[in-house]
Amino acid sequence: MVKLGVPQTESKRLVGEYSPDQIKAALAYTKNRLSDKKNAKLANPAAYFLKALSEGWGVIDQPEIAEKAADDMPRHGRRSNGDQIREAFAAYRREEAEGYFRELDAPEQEQLINRYNERQEVPSLKIKGNKQTKATAAAFFQWLAIDTWAEPTSDELLEFAQRMLLKQGNSRS
Repeated sequence: MVKLGVPQTESKRLVGEYSPDQIKAALAYTKNRLSDKKNAKLANPAAYFLKALSEGWGVIDQPEIAEKAADDMPRHGRRSNGDQIREAFAAYRREEAEGYFRELDAPEQEQLINRYNERQEVPSLKIKGNKQTKATAAAFFQWLAIDTWAEPTSDELLEFAQRMLLKQGNSRS
């Protein structure tokens, strides 16, 4: 998954949420699509893989495993409220991290980029010069958020969810 560009933290979450057979099937499906010369090149293989996984695209060879995976799909195909809150909080933190990064002096920015590159295991997600792809920027700011504020606690997620609900309530009135 990481070789396709899925961040390591997201990969770990997916391993806990989906069965190994579902992940293998989605990986195989994505790899087949990547090697298909008849179709246009995939702009974002990681996003394609995530969609294949969430939608249950791909074939599982063993019928009994395929049947079980199909039974599991309604649960795995939808994200739980907790997952949605975590994803929204991660997006919020990435934006905060980007704002924080932009306020730093150039030498401080360079130091953070160097630390990130040293820890980044996926070559395509390393920052090279001034060139950043969307995936590289997302991975960097996700790393920076965790490096700066650590993983969110349950209390932080609850407070964030409450603020979001309050904001939704105010926008409806």
